[in-house]
Amino acid sequence: MDFWKLKRNGGDGWCVGDLPEDCAYDFGDDNVTKYFATSFELCQKKQVIDLLAEGFSPEDLDAQPAVTVKDHYSGLGCCGCIYKLKVRLLNENKEVLQEFKPEPVTLDPDQDDMSWRQVSHTFSDYGPGLRFISFEHGGKDTKWWKGHYGVRVTGSSVTIETTQASPARNLLKNPSGNDASPEQSCDSEMPRDDPECYASTEESSDSDIYSDDLECFFISDQNFSQGMGCNLYSDSEESTVFDEQMEFWEVIRNGGDGWGVGDLPEDCGFGDDKVTKYFATSFELCLKKQVIDLLAEGFSPEDLDAQPAVTVKDYYRGLDCCGCIYKLTVRLLNENKEVLREFKPETVTLDPDHDNNTMSWRQMSHTFSDYGSGLRFISFEHGGKDTKWWKGRYGVRVTGSSVTIETMQASPARNLLKNIDGNGASPESSDESLESKRNGGDAQNLNIPGRNLLKNPAGAEQLELWKLKRNGGDGWCVGDLPEDCAYDFGDDKVTKYFATSFELCQKKQVIDLLAEGYTPDYLDAQPPVTVKDYYSGLGCCGCIYKLTVRLLDKKKKVIQEFKPEPVTLDPDHDDMSWRQVSHTFSDYGPGLRFISFKHGGKDTKWWKGHYGVRVTGSSVTIGAPRQQEA
Repeated sequence: MDFWKLKRNGGDGWCVGDLPEDCAYDFGDDNVTKYFATSFELCQKKQVIDLLAEGFSPEDLDAQPAVTVKDHYSGLGCCGCIYKLKVRLLNENKEVLQEFKPEPVTLDPDQDDMSWRQVSHTFSDYGPGLRFISFEHGGKDTKWWKGHYGVRVTGSSVTIETTQASPARNLLKNPSGNDASPEQSCDSEMPRDDPECYASTEESSDSDIYSDDLECFFISDQNFSQGMGCNLYSDSEESTVFDEQMEFWEVIRNGGDGWGVGDLPEDCGFGDDKVTKYFATSFELCLKKQVIDLLAEGFSPEDLDAQPAVTVKDYYRGLDCCGCIYKLTVRLLNENKEVLREFKPETVTLDPDHDNNTMSWRQMSHTFSDYGSGLRFISFEHGGKDTKWWKGRYGVRVTGSSVTIETMQASPARNLLKNIDGNGASPESSDESLESKRNGGDAQNLNIPGRNLLKNPAGAEQLELWKLKRNGGDGWCVGDLPEDCAYDFGDDKVTKYFATSFELCQKKQVIDLLAEGYTPDYLDAQPPVTVKDYYSGLGCCGCIYKLTVRLLDKKKKVIQEFKPEPVTLDPDHDDMSWRQVSHTFSDYGPGLRFISFKHGGKDTKWWKGHYGVRVTGSSVTIGAPRQQEA
């Protein structure tokens, strides 16, 4: 990114990518080998050319030579994008003599050609006094996809035709990313907190800033939040504990600077000593969600079909320096996750100039009743943002959330939500405790039918617990599955996926069934073993998917194998959305002790990055032996 000043570095920021021969869209100039790519929030970069420093004389410039600007931009076949350009001729005081600012261009892969396009303009008759030229361009994607799916730009140029014998030369430095240092490639993150990443206040009145979905100008004083009583963790602290603090929550929206967790000191009290932290939102919408599986929590279908009262409570507040917005949606769902009943109060806006108790905790409460039979899941989603677009976390705070069900059982109603205040798992809701409850408290009863024996099946722990057999190309990576993902997965519990690259990527787990609690007698009875896997591609690139599952004896010799033919997906002919592959092993004989599960693939176009097959939601489950079924 040498020579460019980053005016906006939104989303995952600017990056530089290669233009290989087999790039989806040929640029047409062998001298241009790289491009700049934008992300899901506005990215803009700028150069101001000092014409006198470039060797032009005042006399030449005052003769008003033709100034020609060119830029090239393209999109991806899987995601729409927005492109913006602004070029200004400036005098010695950097006042505008003439401006070229075309309307922003929106490209839609469903309707538009996404290959490289040129925009060109020649300035003339702009009067004497030209001394500087300001060139600014950029854009974003239209789907808010994590990564760099926004507009690509390259091959930019600014040339001046003078009467000199020398040919016109490009006055822009590093117009195509060829001067980018290795650490600023597409595989690296740009510094998002650098002040240069944000527009200067002198341009804050620009009409080209999107007010709906892009960042505005923020207070940069890092000491602004001091003295408020409730201090958030620093960025460095958050980066090390964020996963634990957000445990059990699916982050639906993580806008602005994202969710954070803060402490509740005595002077910012909640009124419940057990609640010691809170979740804080930022300048763009932040939403988080839990879906409670009531059968897994120990409720019987009979209890649930009796329509017990379901009570939800949530607590929220704002800051006395900044307004905020609070949102809540709670849904009762049947076994197909269809909505039986919904509680979605009007969005609450708190304004410290008019609401005297903005800083005080407020309770939102509702009790569901008479909702009919069939309740099996409860979805709880809440969050919000601030109202002033301030950098940091000045949005609504939430904590102490609860979902309780009053049944006929003697035990008191318990909160079914996990990690209600950012402390992570509480002792009574730890994995070990829950597993014990679900198994009737018997540690030997681990062989309950239907339990997924694969660890980290959907990337929640990145690549932990998987053995990487092949890590070709740019290797395995993990991506998010937001609501607006190109292909909806259909299971709210699965929020991430594994992605492959341009050379073969394969990963593997070997499950030790005795270590999982199964007895030799149980396994020798040949219970059915069901494997499932989900895979998908991208709308812009073909991919290959591979799967091999083996049942192994105690010496890890193969008893039975499931190895379907590799699947090749072509976006020109195939539906690239999520597909399931499933197989049930039976009649495999005694001796089963291990299960080997291996899957992966690659793309078909050798594109740098991660355009290969995606996999997620894998499972290996063991049912009850036939005699137990009988």
